[in-house]
Amino acid sequence: MPILACGARRALFSLCVSSAFLVSAAVLQSAAQPAIAEPQVKTSEKFGKPMSEAVDLVKGRKYREALAKVDQAAPLAQSRGERLAVEQMRTAIYSGLGKQDELIKSLEAQLAIGGLPAATLKAHRQTIAGLYANKNDDAKAAALTKDLIKDYGGSADQFAYVASYELKHKNYADALAYANKAISSSKAVGKKPQEAWRKLVMRAEFDRGNLPGYYAAVEQTAAEHPKPEYLRILIERAQKDQRFNTRTHKLDVYRALEAANVKLDAAQRADMVEMAYSRGLPDEALAAMKPLAASGFKGIDASRVSRLKKMSEQISADAKGALDRHTARASSSGRGDAYVRLGETYLAQDDPAKAVEAIRQGIAKGDLDPGETAYASLQLGIALHHAGKEEEARKTWAGVKSDNGAATLAKAWSLMSKANLV
Repeated sequence: MPILACGARRALFSLCVSSAFLVSAAVLQSAAQPAIAEPQVKTSEKFGKPMSEAVDLVKGRKYREALAKVDQAAPLAQSRGERLAVEQMRTAIYSGLGKQDELIKSLEAQLAIGGLPAATLKAHRQTIAGLYANKNDDAKAAALTKDLIKDYGGSADQFAYVASYELKHKNYADALAYANKAISSSKAVGKKPQEAWRKLVMRAEFDRGNLPGYYAAVEQTAAEHPKPEYLRILIERAQKDQRFNTRTHKLDVYRALEAANVKLDAAQRADMVEMAYSRGLPDEALAAMKPLAASGFKGIDASRVSRLKKMSEQISADAKGALDRHTARASSSGRGDAYVRLGETYLAQDDPAKAVEAIRQGIAKGDLDPGETAYASLQLGIALHHAGKEEEARKTWAGVKSDNGAATLAKAWSLMSKANLV
């Protein structure tokens, strides 16, 4: 017996149209006594004969012939059980024919007749709500779903459906309330909330202008579904911090984006080259330059290509002695920033253990200002992570406090670490 298809929208209703077939199956199994609600009822031969023939026709998927038999029997129905049996057969037939409007009327008729078992009553109400949603009558579907929630407590899918409806109509408070109920009810049974439900919260917070709430929702979504699209939002948020300095801090943003598997365009990669080199990190600049050169500097302005090509030779030359120069500078100056730069050089050369040692020395010098210390701690966490010391890395990132982007980036790195992305 065919079942009406359940599209993406219909998936919100747990039983979909198949609940109608729970009833139709019961009818088919009791062909001799088709009155489900009152199984002991005695029926007249005039009523029973066409109903029995209808059952056989439905078994053979001859729905139109079966409907004619049911219509023949309907005027002869005397008891509630007989009237219910008629509508149950119509439910099976209309479902087989794929006639949604008639199916809704048949199910609603069953509810009006009454006498249904509690489980069947609930299933029918869910199915009717789902059918209205399938017809794009969202207002009716949402109203019926709210009634289901009120009477039965609601399922995560039902909460999410109503949340989506309220969001569409810009009822942000209600949208958030229902979306959060979907999330909490899912977590209560040990299931990870669906990504779509998290996105409902994100969208509602953003559309109502609550940016702190929006970023908190993005963070929760990224923690459960660590995709580049969410991590990018969190990482690029660093640039909105009050004391973020594009000239000195943008390289750290690009580093985090790369770690999050966000694809950088050619211009951004060129920025990485120039920023890394200006920071005295030719090894990192050279690594950023290679894919650009391999592509023939595609996507880069011609005047910038010329500058990058000239830089390339100098970067390659400087990379050869970078570690020695930074070591000598740190030893001679004794300055914290020199040791931090030495640590970054070790990281660029894939020696995280020595990077950890150097950056710790730099922080211990005590001559870094709070903003510099925050970024040094960010780098220390990255070095610890690459050295395989995850717990210590996350503890270090958690301790980064700043309004210059470092704390925001540290939180993103911690999320990526927990998701095993870096």
